[in-house]
Amino acid sequence: MRSGLIVADMPAPGPRTRAGIRVWGARFLLAALGAFVVAGCATPVGIRKVPAAEAERLLTANVLSSGQPSTWSTQLLERLGLAAKYRRQPAAVLAEVHRGLGGLDEPRRLFTLSELAFDQGERTGNRAWFLASAAYAWAYLF
Repeated sequence: MRSGLIVADMPAPGPRTRAGIRVWGARFLLAALGAFVVAGCATPVGIRKVPAAEAERLLTANVLSSGQPSTWSTQLLERLGLAAKYRRQPAAVLAEVHRGLGGLDEPRRLFTLSELAFDQGERTGNRAWFLASAAYAWAYLF
């Protein structure tokens, strides 16, 4: 009489048995997880050393010095989801940023409006944009 199964009588888990599928599935899952962890630790960002003067120029660049909006203005446009639209329809974006005045981010919006209105004035030659830029700058400062 047999009271229980003997381990030696059971077939070894091969790739075609249920136990074998579970073992190989677990191994595959563990290998895939390891690959994702290793890939996730690798950073796509590189570092290069630049002279101090160039670093300062890059960090303080704005419409007046480089012809491109500053990092502050670009960040606000990205946060509002308007960066791509600004390249196509700058006047509409300025109006949309202006509509958001009065909130907690008002100083940042005023700074951005001043800079982008100046940029729009430079592009179009319309002096009204320069006046708007000065008005936004005044509101930002005082």
